[in-house]
Amino acid sequence: MITRCNQRTWLPVAGIMLLGVILTGCDAARKKEDAAGAMIQISMRPPSLLGTGQHEDSIEEYKIFRATQAQLIKSPMVLMAALRKPEIAELSIYQREEADPVAWLQDSLEVSFPVDSEIMRVTLADGNTEEAAKMVQAVVDAYLDDVVENERKEKHRTLAELDRLLADKEQDIRHRRSTLKRLGDELGTTDPETLRVQTQYALQQLNLYQQELLAAKRDLRKHKAERAVMQAALARMAPGDVVTEKSDAATAPRSQLERAAGEISALTGRLRQTVAKLTTAEVTQGMQNDLAEIERQVNAWHEMLKADGLELRRAAMKEQIADMDIRIASTTDEVASLVKIVGKQQEEFTRFGHSSVDVDMMRAELKRVEEICKNIATKRQMLQIEMQSAPRIRLLQRAEPVRSNADTLITSGCPE
Repeated sequence: MITRCNQRTWLPVAGIMLLGVILTGCDAARKKEDAAGAMIQISMRPPSLLGTGQHEDSIEEYKIFRATQAQLIKSPMVLMAALRKPEIAELSIYQREEADPVAWLQDSLEVSFPVDSEIMRVTLADGNTEEAAKMVQAVVDAYLDDVVENERKEKHRTLAELDRLLADKEQDIRHRRSTLKRLGDELGTTDPETLRVQTQYALQQLNLYQQELLAAKRDLRKHKAERAVMQAALARMAPGDVVTEKSDAATAPRSQLERAAGEISALTGRLRQTVAKLTTAEVTQGMQNDLAEIERQVNAWHEMLKADGLELRRAAMKEQIADMDIRIASTTDEVASLVKIVGKQQEEFTRFGHSSVDVDMMRAELKRVEEICKNIATKRQMLQIEMQSAPRIRLLQRAEPVRSNADTLITSGCPE
């Protein structure tokens, strides 16, 4: 009896509890059904006309990229752009949340990637699914315009900047090549090895002419010193005489002086023999006078010979000085000529030396600029291919109310 009573009490209670569970499930199903969603594809591998071989994100990089897009679509910038659309301001759900529609959207908008796929699903739960779909589509359009399209526009700006940089570098390369060619025409070559040989040859020539110049300067100093010695000796031969004067005796034939000297010697000899044969008694006054006259003549001849010899030595010294003057003049001209040659050779060596360094630097700089130009051209080409390829982010399905078979099964028996 007690058991029957308990059964009658428990059955109504169980029925009430089951009804509550069913109603709760129906409410949950209705909430799940009262939503609108759109789908956007975010490819893991950026599409490329070249196929594989391009840069591919790793799993971690792709997850970061995907999470970044999820944050961007719910960013105030995107949401405010969506809410500024005229058709959105007329929606009742917007007017309902007019106090702070951005905060409401950030809280209510759901962004997910079902089964960790490439599909980003954007949903908004609301009883008015039609208006929810318009709101979701406005957000998606704002995201595609302000984020994805801006990225495409940024690529166009980058491409234009690469075009400008490429044109500048190509102009720079042409200018550098022209300068290098002009320098090569002046030097006869731009080959580093040839320039090195030319520089060595110019240095050898410079050293050779410098040695010749030093030797010529030494000779000039020697000649001037020798002339000074000769001038001093000439002054000692005839004190007070002017070096440039010419003596008549200096022009006398050397043979005449030698003949006079011979006659004096012969006369002196005969005189001595005569005097030796004579006795004192035989020496008369006349003979003494003759002898004195002969001695006078002999002495005169000796003095004349002595003076003529001095004049001859002075004349010879003057001739040597004149010859030395000629040598000094010639050596002076040689020194002046060698100074010009050494100066020119120094300029030649400096030109080759500096030009060799300039050519090396210009070739290295040209190679560097060409490498930069090549990198810019490669980046430009890759960016063009990327821009011509299918977009990595694209709208897969426009916003619409969410419907599913599972939801229909759950809610088909629920009371309205």
